[in-house]
Amino acid sequence: LTLKGDYTGARTQLQKLYDIARNDAERRTALFNTTLTYVDEGKWEEALKTEDDEFAYAKNSNDVANMAGDLINMGTILLEMGKTEASLAKFEEAWQTASASNLSPERKDFSKRQYLYNTASVALEKGDFKTAKAKLEEFNKSAAAVKAPLQIAQGHQLAGMIALKEKNYTKALEELKQASTEFNPYNFYRLALAYLGQGDKAKAKECFSQAAHYNGFDGLTYALVRAKALKMLQS
Repeated sequence: LTLKGDYTGARTQLQKLYDIARNDAERRTALFNTTLTYVDEGKWEEALKTEDDEFAYAKNSNDVANMAGDLINMGTILLEMGKTEASLAKFEEAWQTASASNLSPERKDFSKRQYLYNTASVALEKGDFKTAKAKLEEFNKSAAAVKAPLQIAQGHQLAGMIALKEKNYTKALEELKQASTEFNPYNFYRLALAYLGQGDKAKAKECFSQAAHYNGFDGLTYALVRAKALKMLQS
């Protein structure tokens, strides 16, 4: 229903799921997917409100991992809205929540790397390339030390994002081709922008189409990028 643009119908179904939920995990599932319908529709404030409702369930049960995850999702949405300071505050809160918890050292290290990535993304959005690159370097060293493949790919993603902002499209393509498109369709969109920067409209159109009509893991990144990719295809 969401993909058909029937957001009201989608949320009606998700409300039914919420109403018959047997536990907080199922209620959180209904709320998270409701967030995705609002993000896809471009209703940012409603998305943040629903994500905050989801966070309340995690906080009530002291589910630190999901609390941190919810805060990161809110920060990501705020960053997409261009609200860099509010986004940074959520990323800071997510890291403080994880670091002060009883999570394992490995989980805390993972959270620290995500904090570096997220705050580097905020710096990049602000145009602070020096800070973004310094945080990327620290992120890459930590990810390489533990041989974390998805985060290593994420490092290439961030390097590609930096190169895009610098209009170094050759470098952007080199980095983004090493990033994950299986778990992050936003990278198809970034590849399209790099091809467009090089004047290759055919490849750009192909990548915009892959972003818009992604058929894989359905999460926040797809909700964030689908409408943007469709708009670029239409233009």
